[in-house]
Amino acid sequence: MVTVSWDRKMVAWDLETGRVLWETELDGLLTSCSCSSDGRLLVCAAEPQETVYVCAASGGQTLHRISNHHHSTITRVRFDTPGQRVASVSADRTIKLWDLQAERTTMSISSNHSNVISSCCFNGNGHFLCTASWDKTLKLWDLQGGQFRSHGGTTLERGHEGSVSCCDLSADGEAFRDGEAFRGRRGVQGQ
Repeated sequence: MVTVSWDRKMVAWDLETGRVLWETELDGLLTSCSCSSDGRLLVCAAEPQETVYVCAASGGQTLHRISNHHHSTITRVRFDTPGQRVASVSADRTIKLWDLQAERTTMSISSNHSNVISSCCFNGNGHFLCTASWDKTLKLWDLQGGQFRSHGGTTLERGHEGSVSCCDLSADGEAFRDGEAFRGRRGVQGQ
């Protein structure tokens, strides 16, 4: 497990023993972290420099430091499933995609959310990105097709009456599609 804190530390833990494996101190208050699907890389965001760090999971060494990535607090950073891109969302209401191979920002999206974007997540193959916002909506972005460039993201409304703080997509895309099958896999009896 990896945690980040406003104490500027990223800490890796052994869940079996509860011991700290390593810790590293970065510049700024750390607001978010995520691990690549292969477990080799970590990404975290720092405030107030609006900085994204990509680090080695083996010891926390900084591999990339992307400064002034947004114009306001970065609220969430996530790897896509293939581990080729990092998505970041911010209080500035933008979405940025940073490509690990090109080592540059390859996409910057003005989200049209009317408030802070609080979270983001990719689907299993990295073609879709979902964003959650304090404006009470979620938006789905088809990164493969690119229609959002002319039409924006698909807005998912009326699901919440308050600010949406987090979103996550199932790895296989099936867990939420068939409620009965999902409950059955978890050993929960349906009503």
